[in-house]
Order: sequence, then structure tokens, then C-alpha cells
Amino acid sequence: METLTLDLFHQGKTDNEIAQILMDRGYRSPMHPGTILLSTVRAIRLKQRLFQVHHQSHPRHVPGYLTLSQLATTLDIPPHWIYDRIHNGCIQIAKQPTTGLYLFPDEPRTLNLIKQLRQGNLKNIPISERYQDV
Repeated sequence: METLTLDLFHQGKTDNEIAQILMDRGYRSPMHPGTILLSTVRAIRLKQRLFQVHHQSHPRHVPGYLTLSQLATTLDIPPHWIYDRIHNGCIQIAKQPTTGLYLFPDEPRTLNLIKQLRQGNLKNIPISERYQDV
């Protein structure tokens, strides 16, 4: 079943289509003998790191900007700390309209401001809105 699932995926079939083909060929989910669950197909696919949506397998990258996760990794701070500061107004930033991401300019000044905020040297920081055209 796993081999057939992977072959069908590589042929461009969706999880729904794969599940139907497997059922038509007599396969069944282990805990649900009357059907093939989408979660069974998805689990087989994801176990092999096969993704249907491009962004599932590739982190977002916007040239000249850092996403919130990328910023947290760069500064070695928890992403939750940044989200908390955004929600309480200490970091003044809006989500980029088309992607829905918080985009921070990938500049030394941005990193320095976040570091100063983390150290308690600043109470709040405005982040540039020039990314609105990205």
C-alpha cells in the first residue's frame, strides 16, 4: 500500500484520489476496515517527506527580510517572545498583506533594536513598513 501510495503521489494524484484508488484496489486503513482515511494516505506521504503544498517543504524567504521565525533563529530567542512583544505593542509591526507574515528588514539596525528590547534598554520599537510593496 505504501509503495502504491508513493507511486500515485509521484503521478500527481491528490490524497483524495489516492485514497479512492487504494479503496478501489481493496486496501483499507488499519483501524477503519471499510475505508481508506485521508490521514492514512497523508501519514504515508509525510513519512517520506513528500509535500503537496510548496511552502510545507520550503521555509518562506523574502529577499531583504526575515520572517519572525528566521529572526528568532538569527537572534537565538524564542519566537513566542517576539509574538508576545508584537501583541503587547512593544514591537510595532503589521503583517505583510499578501503573505500574512511579519517581515522584519534584514538589516543590522533591526537586529540591534530587537537585542536592545530584549535586554530591557528599549520599551518599544517601530519596525519599518517599507515591506508593504514586497
